[in-house]
Amino acid sequence: KGGTDPWSCDCLRLTPEQQELRRRRDPDDPQSVMSVLRSISVSESDANAIWCDVFRGRLTEAQYSSQYQISAAHAIAFAVHLARTGHGGCAVGTWLAVCSDVKQAANNCRNLDAWTPRLDMGGEEPRPLQLAHRENWDELIDLALLDGGYLFGGEGELSNPRCYLNPKARGDSHGDGSGHHGCAGLSIAAKGALVIKVSQSGGRVSIFWDGDIVWQSQALF
Repeated sequence: KGGTDPWSCDCLRLTPEQQELRRRRDPDDPQSVMSVLRSISVSESDANAIWCDVFRGRLTEAQYSSQYQISAAHAIAFAVHLARTGHGGCAVGTWLAVCSDVKQAANNCRNLDAWTPRLDMGGEEPRPLQLAHRENWDELIDLALLDGGYLFGGEGELSNPRCYLNPKARGDSHGDGSGHHGCAGLSIAAKGALVIKVSQSGGRVSIFWDGDIVWQSQALF
């Protein structure tokens, strides 16, 4: 019937694309976006808002693979976890970006002066940490304590840790501080990247896409 919403109701005639989107929203499917979000006790209303504001309207486009979307969901889950728990009783602020094409995103960011890679890693390459492996989260939190943020590939692998944002990069931070300005600019420069900011003040999580905040949590810490 006219006006039927294939995302939220039972429809008899679904295209393969709509069937795939329904699967990704199924909280009982361990490989779905919703199951990842609910696994860290994101409320049902917040999980639905993230799905509608971040995934359904943006990341479900054909050029973003299902693996990229799951990696983005794990990145949001990690950010919420970090915002809630902090480290040693203190709130921790950082940012992370998930890019479908890491090399292209990194080149764009350097060319547009959206970030500065941090090169003094003590002569050691970062371990290939995976967002989906929660045993890695403590090590990722330790990296966050060293300042800067992280860039992840579309498979959820750590690519560039400890990068500094340029707060003058253009973008709409809705009146927040320089870190939010930098994240907004990064989400424009690294085309096709989902950028997530964890605020040290109050532990609020903000999700940026193409220069705008598309979802923001309440204070979690």
